[in-house]
Amino acid sequence: MNYPDLRGKLLAMDMYNCDANILEDCNKVIAIVNAAATDTAMQMLKVEHSDAEEGKSYSLFGICIQGHIVIHAYPEYGFCDMDIYSNFPEAHPSACARSIRQQMNPDKVKITVLDRGDFGSENDMKPHRRSSSKLIRRTKNFGGRLKKMILKPRGI
Repeated sequence: MNYPDLRGKLLAMDMYNCDANILEDCNKVIAIVNAAATDTAMQMLKVEHSDAEEGKSYSLFGICIQGHIVIHAYPEYGFCDMDIYSNFPEAHPSACARSIRQQMNPDKVKITVLDRGDFGSENDMKPHRRSSSKLIRRTKNFGGRLKKMILKPRGI
């Protein structure tokens, strides 16, 4: 059976230690998502949100013409996760994620990208993962590892 070209990109991003002033205000996050979607041709139709635990967490669901943007935010922990999907050729999910990430200002980010609808080889189905940390966090973590190495007793 011949399938039409249904390829799209799904980008999943976990953001740690986000800017608390932004993450605590659902309306600010909605504005950020709308601006990022507009700038990257995601063609946002509507954004819905819900409070899951009376201010402890909330979810946003942005409906796009050929995709979606979903955010689950936990302001108490400074954490939010996000999924962006589009199979619209002019849309740029990775640029949209980059724009949202810059506004949220996280210390650490984990990104997984998955090509959807590609009926190529099995290797095409494996996600591509990236992760990054701000320089100060990497330096702090390196100091801890170095300290453990220096203080670690030698084996007999």
